[in-house]
Amino acid sequence: MNAPPPSRERSLRVLVVALAAVLRGAGLVTASQLPLFRHMRLDNLVYHEAARQVVGGDWLLGRDVLHMSPGYTAFMAAIYATAGEGPWPWRLAQMLLGLATVWFVGDVAATVIRSWRWGVVASLVAALYGPFIFYEQQLLPEAVSTFLHAGLLASAVRLARGLDDGDVIPLRRFAGLGLWWGLAVLVRPNAMLLGAPLALGLAFTGLRIERARLRAVAAMVLAAACVVAPVTVRNAVVAGERVLVTDSGGLNFYLGNGPGAEGTFRVPDEIPDAGSAQRQFPAFRAYAERETGRHLTSREVDAFWFAKTFAHIRRHPRWWARLLAEKTWLFWNAREIPNTEDYTFVRGLDPVLGAPLVQFWMLSPFALVGTALWLLRRRREEALVAGVNVTFMSALVGFFVLAHYRVPAVPGLLVAAVGLVAQGVAWWRAGDRKPTLAAALAVALTVPLVAAPKVPKPWDDEWYKLGYAYHRQGRLMAAEHAYREALRIAPDHLSAHKNLAILRETLGDTTAARREWQAVLRIATATHRANYITESTAHLRALEGR
Repeated sequence: MNAPPPSRERSLRVLVVALAAVLRGAGLVTASQLPLFRHMRLDNLVYHEAARQVVGGDWLLGRDVLHMSPGYTAFMAAIYATAGEGPWPWRLAQMLLGLATVWFVGDVAATVIRSWRWGVVASLVAALYGPFIFYEQQLLPEAVSTFLHAGLLASAVRLARGLDDGDVIPLRRFAGLGLWWGLAVLVRPNAMLLGAPLALGLAFTGLRIERARLRAVAAMVLAAACVVAPVTVRNAVVAGERVLVTDSGGLNFYLGNGPGAEGTFRVPDEIPDAGSAQRQFPAFRAYAERETGRHLTSREVDAFWFAKTFAHIRRHPRWWARLLAEKTWLFWNAREIPNTEDYTFVRGLDPVLGAPLVQFWMLSPFALVGTALWLLRRRREEALVAGVNVTFMSALVGFFVLAHYRVPAVPGLLVAAVGLVAQGVAWWRAGDRKPTLAAALAVALTVPLVAAPKVPKPWDDEWYKLGYAYHRQGRLMAAEHAYREALRIAPDHLSAHKNLAILRETLGDTTAARREWQAVLRIATATHRANYITESTAHLRALEGR
């Protein structure tokens, strides 16, 4: 390994982290000028209310089985209890976790590539990675999840390196790895799947399993189980059901693989009320109970949706195979598919995010080829990172792909991308041109997979949501501009017409308000939206007397 004086490496890594801090600090300042900084909705609002519930004394979060990440709820509750509910404290806390992520990525790269210089490069790429900065500003589990996965990888590759070097590693080190893993599961339960690559990477030498290493892996599993157990016990004692962490697996499997699935989040036609986290769980339960004709436990609801999805897959196996290929494409594609906020849209509003930062499409081709190369070479540390990358991809492809679900996979993908470049440089310097050219060709062949547009979005909803956030803050002119941008893209955007009508009424412009309500009535009549018809009719009658 190319080992420098330790002080030089630390100095460069500290400079990179300082750069990351400056970027993130500037990003928080510019983000604070946007109404979205203080406006909560969908998943943001659910986590906010859950954290407030814990701070208010309901430590067990009600009497039902948990639906959303208990680890992130606990994180937010701790911040609310110590620093208040304002928009700054939790963002600053997540920024600190982001800086730690930058450091961990450098650790992983330096250990796997066996070069401190490439570790610094990897840290620098992580510091400049735009989606990291964006999701550290969102009230979502991704900043915490990414930090935990980066720490998990750093701990795992150090253990793998020690095993390859013949070191005798105390069981407590494996237990420490288990603690990282358990915390990752509490924040995002699909992290349970990471146990497979961790166990395979640490317990086996070639095709031979070693008993001592099996004991070490058992220590890892036991430590993780101790972290997760309180939530499992809470579900059993408080809700009366044996659910490991949350009960959302079945409905998410249906969203990603049931009739009408398109590879990303959707609202099923048969459950139109499932558009938000607040309404999703009751709506899916109500449908399952109507279909079965009886009250169901949470486990039974979960099993109902798994069974319904598998029945559809058995009837349409070719369709499902195409869907899996589509979701694999979505995972590696440049498009940052949004759920709550659209990263690509916000880049056009925020000058820091709009700067020439590192984006996923810059890493993806190199990460894909690098992961494949590491699986083929089967060196322990490389295979472990590659196995984690493949497991992450499989977890999303098995359900559905969204940008914020993909972010925790980026530390491993980034290291694989940097590792491929490092290997290409090493081959070239050694005069071995053929593998370098072969790797370059493989990267070039993956570019269409990454760059071809997938799930294009015209942003009418994003403009509408921005307008609504401005509207709630009383910034009416900014709100009107955003609503009109939404209508320029989608002239029949019902909610934009409605809110613009309300806004013009507030300003006393009855002529414009009447025109917008008439548009609402026309569109609602054509689309059979009874509530909008009733509301627009009532407002038009009231405006007739003015």
